[in-house]
Amino acid sequence: MDAIKTLEDVLAKKAKNMSNENRKRAVGALLALFGEDNGAKQVAEYLIKLHYSVCQSFFEEFCLSASDENIIAIAEALVNDEQFKKGKTNNIMYPKGLSAVLALASKGKYQASFLVLSRILSQSEKAGGFSDGCVNNFKKLIADKNGMPFILNLFEHATEGEVACKEFELKRLDRFLKSLDDKGVVTSHEEVEVTSPISKSTQPPSGFVATPLSPAPDVPQQKHEKVSNGAETITRIEKNQQEILAAIRRLVDSRSSIEALSLAIARRDEEISAIKSDLAEKERRAASLASEIGVKEKQLAEMKGKIDNLTGRLRTSLQMDNISKSQELITLKNDISEALKLDYADFAKSKENPYSEDLFEAYRSTLARIFKLLKRFGITCQ
Repeated sequence: MDAIKTLEDVLAKKAKNMSNENRKRAVGALLALFGEDNGAKQVAEYLIKLHYSVCQSFFEEFCLSASDENIIAIAEALVNDEQFKKGKTNNIMYPKGLSAVLALASKGKYQASFLVLSRILSQSEKAGGFSDGCVNNFKKLIADKNGMPFILNLFEHATEGEVACKEFELKRLDRFLKSLDDKGVVTSHEEVEVTSPISKSTQPPSGFVATPLSPAPDVPQQKHEKVSNGAETITRIEKNQQEILAAIRRLVDSRSSIEALSLAIARRDEEISAIKSDLAEKERRAASLASEIGVKEKQLAEMKGKIDNLTGRLRTSLQMDNISKSQELITLKNDISEALKLDYADFAKSKENPYSEDLFEAYRSTLARIFKLLKRFGITCQ
């Protein structure tokens, strides 16, 4: 996030020419941004937005420590960016792309340099040749900055098969170099000094004349041999330096990989710690709930026991009440029966007699006693 903030701050300071301080800030932020997720794509997007000088400075710095794989990744992200492919060529593709081509070629990263240059040439070549915008920007950003030796070295390595490319791509680069010669950008070998010899199989652009390596006639043979030995020594030293630099780059890449793995492991450890903490909290809550469930089950068992006890007592009470009521009813019946025996006996005797006023009075008196008796036992007709 700090890298993006720095880049946005640099972008906010719009100026025709970027200051060295802001360029260094932008390059440092881009190097830091590459280490983040989806870093290559993000770096490419900001290279498109920033001043073209940042693009050259970034690739020069990036090539000092990055692996070839990472350099190719940045180059591919740059040429595959939608703004690079579809934006204004004179504002984006030519200045940003050609600055990257020069920076990569100057650091010996010919594969990545060829990748970017080939993409630029594929979009700038028309039926009548290469666009004026491409040629003019090439002259301004590469030829005028004494960058032609690096481009010719790139062509040489591609011709010798040291750069993976298609045959038509190599022929297109050859046509472009010849078109530069035709337009006076490159006129002779004296004007473009190649840093490494071109093999016999190389097809250099027209107008490029290889100067013999034999000593001039006025130089003694002994002096020439010393110069040759010195050149061989310098070549061996340069080769050793390249091997040492390659070893240093591999060491830096390994260290970066180890640091990245360490950070990843640290993040995983933090995630595992958080998961363990969450799991412990859930286990604690589960134990608490299990304890509460045990208490509730115990209370439920006690309540069930009380209910069973009360149900039994109620059932017994009802049975006793029924028995008591039955006994009381039997007693009541017996009492009523005993109380009515005399009246019933009198009635049985007199029912065969003829009805008379005296018999009527007797029956009325008997009925009055019966109702009174029933009332005494709690039986009323009201």
